[in-house]
Amino acid sequence: MRFATAVCVQVLLLASHGQAAFTDFSDLTPSDTFQVGDSIQSNGVFFDVAPFLLTPTSPALVGGTPGGPTPPPFLSPRDLGLNFQIPPGTGEVSFIYSDGAGSDLRVNGSEPTFPPNTGRFFSLVDGMTIGGVSISTTVISQGFGMVGSENLLASEQGLLTLSGPISSIFLAGVELAVDDVTILVPEPATLILTLLGISALLSTRRRP
Repeated sequence: MRFATAVCVQVLLLASHGQAAFTDFSDLTPSDTFQVGDSIQSNGVFFDVAPFLLTPTSPALVGGTPGGPTPPPFLSPRDLGLNFQIPPGTGEVSFIYSDGAGSDLRVNGSEPTFPPNTGRFFSLVDGMTIGGVSISTTVISQGFGMVGSENLLASEQGLLTLSGPISSIFLAGVELAVDDVTILVPEPATLILTLLGISALLSTRRRP
């Protein structure tokens, strides 16, 4: 019985680690551009370039100059949008971002409701649940500007983490740049069920 219990514990520990895909876009060339319909592949992480603004004038860009969330290169959608290619079973996605004008975020087809009279900055969705996914924002820095008589949030950098069953993410922003994208996929559930079945069998055989 104790052996079977130990097997169950080991299985749960194994499953909690999962498999991670990560890119810092170091395999792309700064100044590379992408249009609607293009697919971007970077270190095993994939994005599809999608429409965002009705009349886009700037393509998505691999940034190579200062001003992004990290030292270049980084990925900036500019007038277009990015659809993350999400592997089945994904349970967490995170990325570092720099945003100078507010951004558009859709998770599993759902959009957040931002507080009135504010910009669309990721710090404002911290603690929300969007499309069944929990959102956490760690702010690194923020900038403010006067709009009329109000001093409002005008830019920020931070880390955005999405946790839960994720099937789709759409991201856009004319002054947005992202880097250090991590996609975490748990171990296959079939493996867990198989090992748990073995442990239950062992437990049964040890009973008098």
